[in-house]
Amino acid sequence: MAAALLAAAAPAGGQDAPPTASLLSVPAVESPGAGTPGVVEALRTPAGAFTASLVLPGAGQAALGLRRWPLYLAVEAGLWWLWADAAHAFGRYRDGYRDLAWDAARIQEGPRQDGGWSYYEVMSHYHASGAFDADPAAGVQPEPDPSTYNGSVWEIARGIYLPGGAIDPDGPEYADALAWYEARAAGPGFLWTWVGRESDLDRFRRLIGAADDSRRTQTTAVGVILANHLVSAVDGLIAARLRAGSRPALDAALAPGPGGLEWRLRVRVPLASDHGQDR
Repeated sequence: MAAALLAAAAPAGGQDAPPTASLLSVPAVESPGAGTPGVVEALRTPAGAFTASLVLPGAGQAALGLRRWPLYLAVEAGLWWLWADAAHAFGRYRDGYRDLAWDAARIQEGPRQDGGWSYYEVMSHYHASGAFDADPAAGVQPEPDPSTYNGSVWEIARGIYLPGGAIDPDGPEYADALAWYEARAAGPGFLWTWVGRESDLDRFRRLIGAADDSRRTQTTAVGVILANHLVSAVDGLIAARLRAGSRPALDAALAPGPGGLEWRLRVRVPLASDHGQDR
């Protein structure tokens, strides 16, 4: 078979056949530096370095050969670890205060229903929810004790819709106040009391505070992560422009402001050039 292929490939006229290796040769692949720039060279442009570092801090610096790229990457990894640790801690504290509230304070029977964050935060401020309906036999009668949560909600509703103090159960103002109360009061499935369980309430408050701290840590970590992306992107942009020979310009001027004269500082970084002129 190989001999037949070689014979077919041999030129006519009795000329010698070309080397057999030419039948198996592979066309040369053009190097990344020739013609169009390669991926690494594209990342060394101002736009490439900016975009790469914006997506992954330190990527543009690495493409430019700058030694500070591990710093950006280490900050990114450390912040995500901090975020994940805070998220795990928040889940642990959340489960803790929900379980404690159900075991020590919730007074209704039936299947357990967990509320949202605001519900448990309210539980940490009031010793008791009070009744949702003080007299079930006569429609919804709001809790009258303002020291309880539901009682405080009804007191606010009365202040909004019944400021004169007169209550007409058949009037539209009372209906509006009752609707406002029903929308915000703790319902029959979410009543509680910490009376006689003050030590549990103190522990509950500590869990709520720890969960709140963990959530704030998550928020702070996300903010610093975004800042790290932006700083790395701007750093990559400036470094790429310096590598290309185009330097940023720094302008300082004294200008009038709302409180009088003030110094204004402006940094101008060219993003692209056309025939030597910055756009």
